[in-house]
Amino acid sequence: MNKTAALGVILASMLVFGSSANAQTSEIEVARSAMATEKKAIVAKNLPMTEDEAQAFWPVYNDYQLKLRKVNDRMGALIKKFATEYETLTDEQAIDLIKENQKIRDERLGLAKKNLKQFQNVLPGKKVARYYQMESKLQASLDYELAKAIPLVE
Repeated sequence: MNKTAALGVILASMLVFGSSANAQTSEIEVARSAMATEKKAIVAKNLPMTEDEAQAFWPVYNDYQLKLRKVNDRMGALIKKFATEYETLTDEQAIDLIKENQKIRDERLGLAKKNLKQFQNVLPGKKVARYYQMESKLQASLDYELAKAIPLVE
């Protein structure tokens, strides 16, 4: 991967997952906020709820999204690490990246499992299933876009 491609992967992951770079933080945060707003609008449009259900659902949703963001930040950091080490990646580093990726994916799944009861407490089962389907589809879409941007290890 050339330096331009590496920079593109880093910028894409910063946009999606966040950044520790102070100079770009405000722009990235605005973009992330817009993406979160768009995601929330998708959920609102596609998850019909009564007024009472909505009132109970949105605080649970917001709490879950905050937790999910922390997991996604770790994935963003991993992608940035891969992009910066791509050209000099050793076998050991490659295995470490795989292990960290698996830990992050397990953590994401664990978070979904842990929060299932909270969603069940505020919505009927079919609506919880519909919400989890939306989360899954949105994550799959993001994973696909990242997969297109991230080159295979050489």
